[in-house]
Amino acid sequence: MSPNYPRCLASSGLLVFFMGSLLGSSTAMAEEVMKASDSPQQQGNPGPGSVLYRAVVTIPDDLLALTTAPFQDAKADAIVFGSLLVLVATDQPSTKFLQTHIAPKLTYTWSGPNLGSTRIGGADGYLVAFIPVYYLGSLATDHSQGQIAALLSIKAGAYAYLYAQLLGKSLTGRTRPNPDLASGQSAEPPYTNDPWDWGHFHRPSFGWDSNGTAFPSFHYTLYFAVASVFHHVYENPWIPYGLATVALGANFSGHHHWVSDSVAGAALGIGIGHVTVGEFFKTSVSSKQALTISLQPAMGMDGGYGMALKAAW
Repeated sequence: MSPNYPRCLASSGLLVFFMGSLLGSSTAMAEEVMKASDSPQQQGNPGPGSVLYRAVVTIPDDLLALTTAPFQDAKADAIVFGSLLVLVATDQPSTKFLQTHIAPKLTYTWSGPNLGSTRIGGADGYLVAFIPVYYLGSLATDHSQGQIAALLSIKAGAYAYLYAQLLGKSLTGRTRPNPDLASGQSAEPPYTNDPWDWGHFHRPSFGWDSNGTAFPSFHYTLYFAVASVFHHVYENPWIPYGLATVALGANFSGHHHWVSDSVAGAALGIGIGHVTVGEFFKTSVSSKQALTISLQPAMGMDGGYGMALKAAW
């Protein structure tokens, strides 16, 4: 038995309290919420102000649902935790296969846009730039589903950052895999050949750090959280999940994750998207609470023409 195995169990046990249920019980919970509430099609065409108001006021409900999900279904927690251990136990051969046979075939990269000094570029830059553009376009065309998808994607992305990047990686402290496991050579920090090398706890890292930050994959959590939102708003899984998979294939070899890191990240993201959309459609807004937002042509002080965002309540 690996000497790191008990430490892995301890750190994984901490993580399952907030992540395990998001992979299982939160999905079931959100599905029940969406069954009891109106679907995007049933709600008709809510105004932009109503969409924005509901997206903001449901933030506490989202966080409450995501935080209490581990206490909703002990059976789901046990299944997820057991599945996680199976994935970790097979990480050595599965990740080696991925590095040897899959990664060399994924050679395409997305070079831009690069968002200044934020180190956000490539596929990440496209994602960050796409969402606000999609929202403004939906606002201009009075496309309520687009507004909902964009605003909930922003929230789901923020929750992915909180639960995967800040909490998940800090509570598990898992070491990233040797980029060349097939070589059989010993790995130098911050990498390891041992999939049970967990428990290197650290403070939340707001930037990109390779030390003890393997699990779960933030990129997979982020992309699948956004894809999950678009899936439920438009009731079409193929396009959002397909685009997320293609985007994650860009610079694939640079991610340095065990297979279980990516699988858990994707599942966590899907759970986050489920809950975010479910809580939104569970909330109703009265006419007194409604905020009216419109995008209108306007003339500036210098006599030039453009577009202005108008809000009224």
